[in-house]
Formats: sequence, C-alpha cells, structure tokens
Amino acid sequence: MNPETDRREFERSFQILVVDDEPGFLSSLELFLKRRGLNVTCLTDGNAALEALKETRFDILVTDLKMPGLDGITLATEARELYPDISIILMTAYGSMNEAIQAVRIHAFDFLLKPLELQHIHRVIQKTLDEKAILWENLVLKKELRERGYMGEFVGISRPVQKLYETIHKLSRKNTPISIEGESGTGKGLLARTIHNYSPRKNEPFVEVNVGAIVPQLMESELFGHVKGSFTGAIRDNLGIVLSAHRGTLFLDEITEIPPELQVKLLGVLQDGVVRPVGGKREVPADVRIITATNRPLQEAVESGQVREDFYYRIRVLPLWIPPLRERKEDIPVIVGHILKKLHTAGKSKANAISPGAMNVLLSYDWPGNVRELENLLERCTATSSNQQKIQVRDLPSELVDAARPRPAAEGLLNLKDLEIDAIQKALERAANNKKMAAELLGIDKSTLHRKIRRYRLE
Repeated sequence: MNPETDRREFERSFQILVVDDEPGFLSSLELFLKRRGLNVTCLTDGNAALEALKETRFDILVTDLKMPGLDGITLATEARELYPDISIILMTAYGSMNEAIQAVRIHAFDFLLKPLELQHIHRVIQKTLDEKAILWENLVLKKELRERGYMGEFVGISRPVQKLYETIHKLSRKNTPISIEGESGTGKGLLARTIHNYSPRKNEPFVEVNVGAIVPQLMESELFGHVKGSFTGAIRDNLGIVLSAHRGTLFLDEITEIPPELQVKLLGVLQDGVVRPVGGKREVPADVRIITATNRPLQEAVESGQVREDFYYRIRVLPLWIPPLRERKEDIPVIVGHILKKLHTAGKSKANAISPGAMNVLLSYDWPGNVRELENLLERCTATSSNQQKIQVRDLPSELVDAARPRPAAEGLLNLKDLEIDAIQKALERAANNKKMAAELLGIDKSTLHRKIRRYRLE
C-alpha cells in the first residue's frame, strides 16, 4: 500500500455536486475547484440537482439554502435519504437560527455564511475529504490486518498489538514525537521501524541508536557532529547521528542515558528543527522525526532528576506501551510461525512447524527476555534440531523446559486446549474466516487447522 498515491487517487474518485442559483459565482467556483483536481458537477437548479443525485452517486453536496423551486434543506434531506454517508455543506446569505437548527437536523458537515471566498469553500471541502480519507484508510488498514495479521516485523494478533497497529496507521502521516516504553526484548526497535515504514519518510534513512552504548565523553560529538579542529582528534568534519537521519526517522533507544545538558540541545532539534555541531558557528537544519524508547517508565527518570521535565513533555507527546510477552501469550503461536517462516525463507532452517507439546512448553514459559529471547531460542533450535521439519520438545533447551511452570497433566492439557482455542479463534477473526490465511498466521498447515476446528467444534 502506498498511502500517498492511494489517497490522491481516492480523492480524485470523489463526486462533488455544487448547487447555487447565482451563475457567476457558480462558474467561478467550478473553475477554481477543478483546477485543484476535484471532480465537480455544478447546477443552478434544485430540482435538476435532485435528478442528478438519483442518477449518480455523489459523495459531497454543497448547496445554497434559498433557491427558487426546490430549496437547499429539502434537497439536502433527499440527498441524505439517497446516500446516508453523503457529506453536506450548506451556504446561505441569511444565517437565521431556524436555518442553523435545520442544518443540525440533517447532520450538515458545515454551515457557511455568504459572501464566501473561493479559498474558504475549498478548505471546507478539503476538510471533508480528509475526514473521508481517514475513514477509508482505516478500512484499508483493517483489510490489511485481516489478510496479514501483522505489520512488518512487529507481529501479533492480541488486542494490545492490534491497538498499536491502529495507532501506527493514524500516526503514519504525522511527525508527532513518540515515546515507546516496554521491557527489554519486547520489540521497541521493530515498532519504531514499522512506524517509519508506514510513514511518508519510509524512503528516507531510519537511524537506530542505543544511547547507552555511546561513550559519555563522545556523546555530544556523536549525536550532533563536530567541525574539524573543534577538539583534539577532530581531524575532519563529522555529520553526527542526528543529521545522518535528515528527512528520515531517528530512533533513540535508552533515551534516559542522555545527560540533562544534552537533552537541552536535543530539544532544539525537536522544537526548532536545527542542530549546532560541536565547534560550529551556525545552526544546521535538521528535518528529523524522533522516536525514543526506554525499558522503564520515563516518569521515574524525571522524578530522579535523570530526565528534564521540559524534555520529558516534548518527547512524550504520544506514549506507546508494548506489553511483555507473558501478558499476551496468544501472540506466541503467531510469532513462532512468523520467525520459522523467516528463517526458512533465509535458508537458515528447514523446520517450518512446531509440535503441540513443544508449543505447550513455550506457552507455559514466562519469557523474561520477551520476543528477543523467543527468537534466539528458535534460531538455536532450528540449528540443532534432530527433526529438520518440526521442532519437538526434545529440541528445546532442558533449562527452558524445566523453567516452564509445572502443573498436573490434566491441568496442562486443559491449558493447552484453552490457549489453542483462543489462538485459533483470534486467527480466524483476523483472517476474516479465511482458513488458509488463519493457518499461515498460526504457523500450521491448513489440514491441521481443519482437524483442530473439528476437534474443538469451532465451526
């Protein structure tokens, strides 16, 4: 999906009907709107407009209220009957309370008072288009989630993950600073890259930096660059990490490791879009979207004085929380299927499935290292597996099997059954009941899914 291209095509597909009994005004408005790429039909008569509505589906109706013959309110009411989702914009030279009440009753999008500037009408129509485009993009997103069950490498069918998908989509066209919080290994970097890949910046650099890995004495120079001769050892100009992400996205992990004096300098990038290299005499434009991450609540770092309060509010405009894997275990079968498929495609493994017993062990384990630990485990298992096609319990590390919570046999079977049923139902829901897609989401073949559906009577 290309949001930019698809949205432009979507807006061009709209049919807009403008009705006004002043030919001069109508002619100027028609020319003005068509020059801006809008698909416009203009009529001077309410009855003719009603006939046009009966013959052609229109998405937006812009109509004057006072017209000879059929008045604007009646026309708008009829249009609403024909097309419940049509957007209605009313124009009037009078603006009485009665007309305002009538506009509310027919759920008019806007109520404009004449005389009107053409630019103002265009802005209102564009606002209507924007709202319709958001609804359309959400439908596209939901369709995509049903078909794929994941966005990029950030995988999951649990409700928390689905909410993150929806948030990513809503933010894809914005430059809002985002703060991601979550335990180590939950996939904060994957989420940041997914946000970048679904944004207009996707063809520009995505620069990921672990701030905690930078030597403190060199942090200012590494982040903001330096000019030649600014300090001992500066034998050439250095662009710096921030400017290397110009026009793209900068992901700063372990953001609390930036000392307060450098937080002030990063505020300049966030607020003014400029950076001054060490030893530099002028500020350099820096068009960068900044996403930060931390594995502990950022508020704690503010209270301890590690993070400045003004910096905290600037980077945490939109906070996102990734739950630990132990709190979204319904995602485990999907993540396992995705990782095995990725390893198989890369030629690193022949294994493409996992036995129910081995899956039960994975579901019973608490995953302190989260998704990263699970991925490392599967890479290890596929490299040493005695059964090249399927991972068995015997292929799992003994320490992991021992660490999985022990339970009586009957309870263990019940737990596996409940988790399997829950995972299958969620996969079927995400795949819009397409069993082939649901099987792919679960990392099993279609015949196995059919057997489980029959066994658990999920038809």
